[in-house]
Amino acid sequence: MARRCIPGLCGTSGPDTHQRGRQPVNWTETMGTVFRVEVLQLLRDRRALFAAVLLPVVLYPLMLSGSDLLQKSAVSSLEQRELTVLVDASEAPPELAMRLIDAIQDPATIIQEGDASSLNQLPAASLPENHRQQIEDAWRELIGDTAQAVLTIAGGAGPNEQLNAKIWYERKDESSRTLSTRLRNRLSELAKTMTVERRKELLGRDPGSGLQLEVHDLASAEDRGAASMARFLPILLVMLLLSGGSYAALSVFAGEREAGTLETLLVSPADKSALVLGKFGAVLLTGLACLASNILGLFLAVQVGWEGMGGGDSGGVGLTRLSGALVFIPACILVCALLCLACGRARSFREGQHMLLPLMLALAVPNMVVLAPGLEHNFLLALVPLTGAALSLRDALLGELTLGVTLVMILSHLGWSAFAVRQLAGLLDAERVLIGGSSAEEASNRRLASRHAQAYAFGSVLLMLGVASRLQGYDMLGGLLATLWGLMLPLGLICLWHAKKRFGPSPATDFIRAQPRVLDLILAILIVPGLAYLMEFLMRGQQFVLPLPEAVTKNPVLEEFFGSTPLITLLFAMAVSPGIVEELLFRGAILGTLARDKRPLRGVLISSLFFAAAHASLHRLMPTFLIGMLLGTITLRSRSLWPAVILHIAYDAWILLLGTERLPEILISGPARFLPWLALPALVLLLKPWTLGHWRKTKPH
Repeated sequence: MARRCIPGLCGTSGPDTHQRGRQPVNWTETMGTVFRVEVLQLLRDRRALFAAVLLPVVLYPLMLSGSDLLQKSAVSSLEQRELTVLVDASEAPPELAMRLIDAIQDPATIIQEGDASSLNQLPAASLPENHRQQIEDAWRELIGDTAQAVLTIAGGAGPNEQLNAKIWYERKDESSRTLSTRLRNRLSELAKTMTVERRKELLGRDPGSGLQLEVHDLASAEDRGAASMARFLPILLVMLLLSGGSYAALSVFAGEREAGTLETLLVSPADKSALVLGKFGAVLLTGLACLASNILGLFLAVQVGWEGMGGGDSGGVGLTRLSGALVFIPACILVCALLCLACGRARSFREGQHMLLPLMLALAVPNMVVLAPGLEHNFLLALVPLTGAALSLRDALLGELTLGVTLVMILSHLGWSAFAVRQLAGLLDAERVLIGGSSAEEASNRRLASRHAQAYAFGSVLLMLGVASRLQGYDMLGGLLATLWGLMLPLGLICLWHAKKRFGPSPATDFIRAQPRVLDLILAILIVPGLAYLMEFLMRGQQFVLPLPEAVTKNPVLEEFFGSTPLITLLFAMAVSPGIVEELLFRGAILGTLARDKRPLRGVLISSLFFAAAHASLHRLMPTFLIGMLLGTITLRSRSLWPAVILHIAYDAWILLLGTERLPEILISGPARFLPWLALPALVLLLKPWTLGHWRKTKPH
């Protein structure tokens, strides 16, 4: 691939930071130039353009309507095929036999009378091995080459004698199998009718039926189609946007970095944010074009009546309802920003391709909220990336969109998108891309250490979800201790040993070995009452968005466990053990390894996210994440693991004693009521404004 130079931005040599008199490059002009060049470059790839933009317009209607026509044609051909059934009704009353024959008779079913006594005399229920050959011989002799199935009718002579019908067929023969299904369906309908008639004849009205229920759906055909579409459209739009915009993002970021043309652009005097916005605009335009073509193809498929898209009995969704999908545009902008961010981190085209599947799965999860029944959209959910947009799209399709919540969703998604683009601009900083010599090796080691920590964090989450839940299901106390001391502690020690062996000494070892200041330990304890009060307030607010199920709030098994287990055992298992083991793993091994990257905020965010996920509770996700942020920041500020350990133990003990009503009265009454307010000055002393700056100024390992 030839190196490319954008007119007005690239020179023939590297940048001279001391050159005087250089005219600044216009920001808007730079962004427009980059956008135009990237779009023209993407348009030159006609094969990819045709496959991503033009092909879906005709592919969806042809594929969906074609499969529908093929299915109908196959069913129709089977229904119209003339098949012969040999009927033996010699042992049944003539009037009942004629009724069964009339039920199965149609132009495609030829009825032939015959004697099937040779089959009736054989034990057909179990088909033992010594009778199998007799049955096959009798079957072959009976049907010959004309019939495909045999129907025998017997019984029903007396008022209390049941009428019996038996169908004989060969499963391996398609014609015989088809005829058997046809006979079975029609005789089953007749059996239901005869059962109702017989019951009415003997008893009159059914004495066991105390209620006759009728259900009437007042929703219009369009409403039913919209409700069906709202369950899958948000996820589908994200998938289509990623599949369409991925080739553009890979080309303008990973492809140019691999070809060496990105460095030429970044050494120009142009503002890096303008360059990033130009490239992002090209990816966004491509993604929206692909999305529009796919939506057009799906709309045409709806119009031709494909039942899976709300056609047929559900009714098609009108263009007015489909126009409500425009509220999903802020989510599309965010998805493209995240796609650019992922491809911007890739060092090669292949690495970028490997990132697409995890990104697709990660972005699909927030959209699955539309599958939750009875979940109402509100201002808090509107702030959640992709979740708020998915719920707004659902409400738009159902005609229940509200202005205030929609505006909050739009503004929040635009803010998330701006944050992602800003992160991308930092990644494409010329000093990072063009870093050389020993600095390049150091940067590579930092990235490898970060990935090493994230891999172990992900493994801890898998252990908690897959193994710990089973252990605690067998034995709550023993399973909890086995999880902490038998799984998480060895995992943390292995992570520390592996990181030290691969990358040398790290801050993780310093965090564990460092002797904490007594003041930090005291301040950590003083934070506990206020932190517990804050988490209780947060959980009450969360009840309006994601209420706790009764299985959690009223669980007799948990009540019996807490009531029968000694207090000292509970404190060790649910306060001391988690405080030591979880801090050693998440703040010691994982955060300590992430600290090599010299990006403290990112390290705290990642470790806190995995810390919250490892607790395997959707209802405690946000409170646990915030507590993890606090513990991580305290660890970095004090450069010691032990203040976080003390805070973790004290907080868990406080919550345990408070929940089991064993908290001493002296801690919650009288002057102790003001203990939560001590958390404010304690936080000020522990989390000073220069906390993260203090970490950046420390000597690198």
